[in-house]
Amino acid sequence: MKTTNQILFLSFLAIISCSKEINSPTQSNDKNIQRIQKKFKIGDINNDRINDIATVDYNYDFNNDQVHCKNNFCSIIVRFSNKIPSLEITNTRSVYVEKTNDVTKDGANEILVFSLTNEGFWNIISVYSFQNNGWKELANTKAFLSEPRQFKNRVIQSDGDFFLIGDDWTDDLQERSLKLKLP
Repeated sequence: MKTTNQILFLSFLAIISCSKEINSPTQSNDKNIQRIQKKFKIGDINNDRINDIATVDYNYDFNNDQVHCKNNFCSIIVRFSNKIPSLEITNTRSVYVEKTNDVTKDGANEILVFSLTNEGFWNIISVYSFQNNGWKELANTKAFLSEPRQFKNRVIQSDGDFFLIGDDWTDDLQERSLKLKLP
């Protein structure tokens, strides 16, 4: 059974994603499980001067109000437009994709992938760069995301360097205290 916080988080993802969501029946015999597709505008990630789209497909169990997986965690494939290779996110319950700055200074922006864990609102935030026709994870950290504003400003620039900002818990006080320098 999902906690109220997890239900709110899943609802929150649907609202903030600026994505097109398409519901269509899945191949499952269970009528409460439907195929969901979300599209994310991610800017130009391969430096071809064409804005790219990331697409995430998954089965959603409306009966239990959660992503439907064969086991406790799913592998979700992020597909991209313009013949860009897919990216597999493993051990996740949901994925949200967002563009970020050109961290590598190669003329193309990088992407943030928010991967929902099985621990309430805790997510793994990863920064990926498309380089040499493949995906490279530049950094990852954990974050507690329960409100739209908490998804924003996760990559910051300071004195010419970029940093990925994560969250930590200190005596039951949540802080954005994890700061990883990006290459």
